[in-house]
Amino acid sequence: MERTGPHPTVSPAPSTPSRWHRWAIVAIAILVVLAGIAIWRYLPAVTGVQGARTTASELSATLKDLGPGDLTSDSMADLRAQVARLETQLAPAAALLREDPLVGLARGLGPTRDQVLAADALVTAADDLVEAAGLGLEVGDKVAALREQGDGTDGLITGMVSVIAESTGAVDRMVTLLDDAESALAAMPAGAIGPLLNARDLVADPLARYLPLLRDFRRVDDQLPRILGHDGERRYLLLAQNPAELRPTGGFIGTYGILTLKDGAIASMEFHDVYTLDDQNGMPYQLPPDELQAYLLNRSSWELADANWSPDFPTSAATALRLYTIESGDADIDGVMAITTYALDRLLEVTGPVEVPGSGVTVHPGEVTVSGIANTRPGAAPAGGDRKQFLSDLADEVLRRLFALDASRWVDLAGAAQRIADERLALVWFPDPADQAVVEGSRWAGRVLDGGGDLVAAVDANVAPSSKLSMVVERTSALDIQLADDGSAAHTLRMEWTNPADKPGEPYRTLRDASESGDGLYGLFTRLLVPLESTIDEVTGESLLPVSGVEYEDEVAGRRSYGNYLLIEPGTAWLENRWTTPGMVEPDGDGSRYHLTLQKQPGQIAEPTRVTIRVPDGATITGTTPEMTVDGGSATWQGDLVTDQEFEVRFRR
Repeated sequence: MERTGPHPTVSPAPSTPSRWHRWAIVAIAILVVLAGIAIWRYLPAVTGVQGARTTASELSATLKDLGPGDLTSDSMADLRAQVARLETQLAPAAALLREDPLVGLARGLGPTRDQVLAADALVTAADDLVEAAGLGLEVGDKVAALREQGDGTDGLITGMVSVIAESTGAVDRMVTLLDDAESALAAMPAGAIGPLLNARDLVADPLARYLPLLRDFRRVDDQLPRILGHDGERRYLLLAQNPAELRPTGGFIGTYGILTLKDGAIASMEFHDVYTLDDQNGMPYQLPPDELQAYLLNRSSWELADANWSPDFPTSAATALRLYTIESGDADIDGVMAITTYALDRLLEVTGPVEVPGSGVTVHPGEVTVSGIANTRPGAAPAGGDRKQFLSDLADEVLRRLFALDASRWVDLAGAAQRIADERLALVWFPDPADQAVVEGSRWAGRVLDGGGDLVAAVDANVAPSSKLSMVVERTSALDIQLADDGSAAHTLRMEWTNPADKPGEPYRTLRDASESGDGLYGLFTRLLVPLESTIDEVTGESLLPVSGVEYEDEVAGRRSYGNYLLIEPGTAWLENRWTTPGMVEPDGDGSRYHLTLQKQPGQIAEPTRVTIRVPDGATITGTTPEMTVDGGSATWQGDLVTDQEFEVRFRR
């Protein structure tokens, strides 16, 4: 009889893993083990990099504190020892990262990849820095040897020029290495662990400090020795500009000179009264600009004293060289340099007061302009003497003091030179484009700026009746800009001049005595430079002569120029320009951006200035230049204009 009921449960037989599955499990296990070993082996690399941090920190601190006066054979030996120690400390970590197969495996695994790649980048950057440091040490050794030779300042400068000429290849290689190091650090993964990121920051610090300087130096090191006379004597036309008689590039050219450089040293320098050239008979006629003819010249021809009529220094310098060559017959000139008496004030802040040989006059910082006027006006020199000899002797003495400076004061001198450049108190132009490339793009070039965005530059010229009052006549400016929805900018610039020439005492007495008008009348031709596409809306003003509308409209160095003459008696006068410039607002992400450059005139004394930029109705300001204050829909800056100022306002609906 067949048995009935539920069937017994039967468990399925266990499945047998396929061959590929078993190998996968084994492979994963091996990878995990190898990764663990690789991580373990990678730790010495991290430790090695961290171990070099102390040496790198010490080296960075040494370099930061190292001044020109500290470059000796002993200090260079200490630096070399620190660099060698750093290289030794980095070597094991670098070898492990480059050669170890397990670290190579960790480089390919997700959990460890970022750490190994970060270490790769860090060691690569450190290697580049060490090699660059070695090249720098070779140059430093040469400088230290020069200082210890005891050949005097002239010998040191001449030797320095030779070092620059011989080191161009080393500098090129150093910049390449530092560029590579910067790129390596920038490629470090964001997920790197803290010690690696801290080490990156340590390496990035000297890069940020020295790379821009080296890039700038590489831009000029090929031509600089030539400019300084390394390949043969170089002769330069010097224009001594008096800012008490303000002109577009700094001041009236009452004195000119010829400077000869050889191997970085001054072979000769002499100054002369400009009228020894300009007052010659029989010179060919040179057509002056219309406004210069109308308000300045007492003669019909354009001459060297008035060559700097253009606010664009390369234009004025080329004119000065042309007029000088015509009047002197000397065509062997390699460049034109213009320097104001205010620049000498800056240099005296480094050298201290100087006594002008043979004059009994001691000149202090801030006194060069008035002392120069008092000691060079007609009758100041002995009969038959050159009344401009005082300036030559002053310049010689200042240069003698500068060349005698201890190397430890070179930092102070560099700071003074930077101020002179920033304030455009000295300008340089070379006819040779390769030479000009050395100063192009810097304030030494004295160009009317031609970059993007809006630009405003007010340029004054002291004209008839001729006076020396510019150093006491103060100009204040208020610029109001209303931005529109169509991207245009409506400007209102109000300039006010205060003439205190009737005050008793100094410097007013000396300035009046050197001026044509004993009553303190101040003749001024002022120009406004704005973007070429601008249109003038209205010009009004008050002086002894009525002001209504633009007298002269022209194009200057790619900018629109509006010019007016003012005759200012003691007291005040004002001029207000209104104009509109299209296309000044640019798209900026989901908003808009407006950029303004306010260009400072060379030789102009510190000018109290206020700039207010208003965005379109309904717009909100989202960002400005840090120095500006925001009040609703307007951003304002207020201060003394002593150098160029740039402003930016971002806004959106």
